[in-house]
Amino acid sequence: MRAAISLWENCISPVFDVSKYFLLIDISDSAVTQLITLRFESALPFDRAEKLAEWETKVLICGAISQTYAMAVQAKNIEIISNVFGPVEEVLHMYVNGHYYDDCAGKQKRKRHRRGREI
Repeated sequence: MRAAISLWENCISPVFDVSKYFLLIDISDSAVTQLITLRFESALPFDRAEKLAEWETKVLICGAISQTYAMAVQAKNIEIISNVFGPVEEVLHMYVNGHYYDDCAGKQKRKRHRRGREI
């Protein structure tokens, strides 16, 4: 299985839309078998989605992602785990061990406000 992580220095890129570097991770039997760092040449949403599909990516792990980019990636049948932040090593360890950030501190929870009140 192949996953991609958007990179900024040694951390998850805060925003997928402007991330230039990606770490491709091959995982087999709950172990990382290969790591490859690649650079996106295009910033266009559908170009990025096409490149992820060419790289046979099944899962994209990233920080924030706009709706346009998310729709382009999902159209290629790539699962998105978004709003993830922190050092790549920690995120990779959590992912390989089956944690998808549903209940961990690595995922930011969105709060909605209406007329100054949290709902």
